[in-house]
Amino acid sequence: MGSTFNERDHLNQSSALGVATTNEAERILASKGILIYQEPVFKHHQSIENGGVLLAIPSLIAQGLLSYKEVYEPLPQGYYGIESIILTLAIMSLCRIKNPEQLKQHRAGELGALIGLDRVPEVKCLREKINLIVNQSKANDWNQNLLTQWLGSAENDFFFYVDGHVRIYYGSKARLPAKFISTIIMERKQQNSTVLFTLVFDR
Repeated sequence: MGSTFNERDHLNQSSALGVATTNEAERILASKGILIYQEPVFKHHQSIENGGVLLAIPSLIAQGLLSYKEVYEPLPQGYYGIESIILTLAIMSLCRIKNPEQLKQHRAGELGALIGLDRVPEVKCLREKINLIVNQSKANDWNQNLLTQWLGSAENDFFFYVDGHVRIYYGSKARLPAKFISTIIMERKQQNSTVLFTLVFDR
């Protein structure tokens, strides 16, 4: 039936190599240079925190989440491969975790189950892996790859959908005009952000 939350929590807290490092053998092999990287393995769990975000993963994959393999080179040998890092960033986005430091506010083992590992990378490790990916300077290549995948042939009808959002600005450097926010019923300085969605329809 899968592990319960209490069972996972007890196991994660009693891990010999650190919090939620339950894949001890694999981690030791990776540290010795024997294991190139640990493949994600999704297991059956009960009451997993933020488990609902997994419903969005198939859609992300269908939109090209894993197409990075066609552009990026594998990361140097280590426990966390590039696939685990991409999945970690995707899960962070779905869970509204805005930066690596905010991972400290979540249970590493529960997030790890969402990426098919024992735990998510620590902040320092994740930043180092992100830097290795960024230093490849292939973001534009991946963007082009995704664009080609989304557009397909020229026979498709292509639309842009622009959605505007309003966020309250609490800073002091920018001088923004005061606007009325109905949900708060008071005037506050605001920041407008624009989200651009791409929609492709087959004729």
